[in-house]
Formats: sequence, structure tokens, C-alpha cells
Amino acid sequence: YDAVAPMSLMRVKVQSRARFTVGMVVISQWSIRYFKERIRRRLNIRASRQRLVCSGEILQDDQHLSDYLHVLTDKCVITVLNEFTLTIQPRQMSMEIT
Repeated sequence: YDAVAPMSLMRVKVQSRARFTVGMVVISQWSIRYFKERIRRRLNIRASRQRLVCSGEILQDDQHLSDYLHVLTDKCVITVLNEFTLTIQPRQMSMEIT
């Protein structure tokens, strides 16, 4: 017999780098990976491109929101840092001599 922890609802604020902020109701048992997927639905930032930071602490994908209760307070804003890689391909120039 395994005791199942009761689900705890929490309100959090999530802010993108563009300073767009949304409020979300989350369940403390959610994995950070699943939480990123929920953020993707709200902010349209791919989960694989997100790095979540709260009170200077990076939230790790293999952890759960409940592992971060010590930083997830009412005053905490979770910041989504998108990690973009910019690749510039040089244009191929060709010259025709006629």
C-alpha cells in the first residue's frame, strides 16, 4: 500500500523574456518537463527551448514543482529564458560572364 500525496494547487506567475506575464494554476506534483509543456501552450515557446528560473534557481526537468516549494512563493515570478541558436548561412553568390 502506497500512500498517495494529496494534490496541491498553486498559483504561479510566469514571465517571458519579452516581459509578457501570465498567471497559471499548477499542481505541485507536475514534473518541470510537463510544466514546460503547459507554458508552451500559453506562451508559444517550445519546451525544449525553455530554461525556467525562480529566485535565481534553475528548475530542472527531472524534478517536480513540489521539489521547489522553498522558492515557489506568492512573490516568486518564474522567468522563461529561451535559448535560441542563431545560425547565419552565407549566401552563395554566382557571377555569370556573358
